[in-house]
Amino acid sequence: MEFTAEWLPEAQLWETKNYGRYDEVDYIRTFLGRDQAYIPVKNVLIFETAKGHYRANPFMKQTVDSLHYNQIEIIAFDQGELGGEDDYRNILSQCGYPYIEKFAIPSSFGKKNCGFKFFQAAVETYSPGKKKYGMISNTIVPFAMAKHVDFLMYTSPDLYPQRYYLGRKTREEERTFENFINEQLFNGTVKESRGYHFGYAFEGILMYAFCQFLKKRMKEENASRIYFTAASGTAFQAYSMLYPEDELETLYAWSQTRRDGELEQYMKNRKEKKGIIGDFSLDQDWKSYLESQMGERLLVVNLQDLFQPENVKKYGNVIDQAVSMVQENNFFVAEYKNGLPVWGQKKTGIRKLRNGQEIQRGMMGFVTQFDAFRKQTGWEKTVCGKEDVRFIGRVLKYAFNEGQRKKRHMKPAQALIQSRAAKWGVRQLKKIYRRIRKR
Repeated sequence: MEFTAEWLPEAQLWETKNYGRYDEVDYIRTFLGRDQAYIPVKNVLIFETAKGHYRANPFMKQTVDSLHYNQIEIIAFDQGELGGEDDYRNILSQCGYPYIEKFAIPSSFGKKNCGFKFFQAAVETYSPGKKKYGMISNTIVPFAMAKHVDFLMYTSPDLYPQRYYLGRKTREEERTFENFINEQLFNGTVKESRGYHFGYAFEGILMYAFCQFLKKRMKEENASRIYFTAASGTAFQAYSMLYPEDELETLYAWSQTRRDGELEQYMKNRKEKKGIIGDFSLDQDWKSYLESQMGERLLVVNLQDLFQPENVKKYGNVIDQAVSMVQENNFFVAEYKNGLPVWGQKKTGIRKLRNGQEIQRGMMGFVTQFDAFRKQTGWEKTVCGKEDVRFIGRVLKYAFNEGQRKKRHMKPAQALIQSRAAKWGVRQLKKIYRRIRKR
């Protein structure tokens, strides 16, 4: 039996194709995390659901969507702590699985938890005639191992000891963000650089919020174009990916550019349309200069407007650090002569430049993937309210606290296994085993 799987861009799913009149498709080619997987086609597939986990995992959704696309019946199971069947139906719908209609909850079978007998009863109920079935779960289920069923292991983000942990008291949106970055960075076998991790986990949310804020102000001002200062080139790229329909232009002026008549003349040539100037910085002096040159028709917006004075006072240092780490390159216009730019160059080491490129790559990856995730799940986009910008400030503060960021967060069982006592016990058992072998 031979088959292949072809990617359908418009459907975002894998479709199996048969070759031969009597061939049967036994596997679906899909992805779990960043790993390519061949999932056995079964009549019944049971998988575990948890609020805030699979919703923040587009790879998991892609896997389950492809199973549904291939007409495989899917049954969700859970402990039942989140309510009854109607509650779980609502959760699954919010997670993007409205097509899952069957649920297996221990209370429905007269059981207290998802133990061996629960799974046995669920399979007998939902899989009459000994149909084949598979399982997807984030923990090893003894029933699946004992029955030798096809088992697809899914690791939820709270099982990664090295994950980014933003605290216990977080809102649902904040937990979703935390799950999202941990899913993307730690799930699968693809290992990215530390710069990419930093850009994806911390710089991306700052850039995403700034682009949304610019879009909001553009609508309010009925502006026809956005001018990005040259130092905000990364913001230009991010905004153009999110909103390709808007008119954008680069204003080739830096805060270090000599402020004379030549620069003023260059500025005056950019007044032909009503628009907004976007500056990805907290520099109020530079903003004041731009406002004095551009007049009333061009509104200048920077990170001060997004965060507001009270948050800038609290998080200003970490915001400045974050902005300095995403500079596109070390070239700038030192001055204008006869209407032409004279370029200058800052002294920067190759390692710093390379790290900046990795941070920028991670940030762009976050912006595109997070926006796609929010659209797929039907969530309202961030309105950049007070709570949102405060959360971004806390994220950046956490990012630059290296001791807190590198702290490992293990489950009790994980901590026990990796403790000194456990390692000492393993060594003693090995010694005893060697002695027995020698006899």
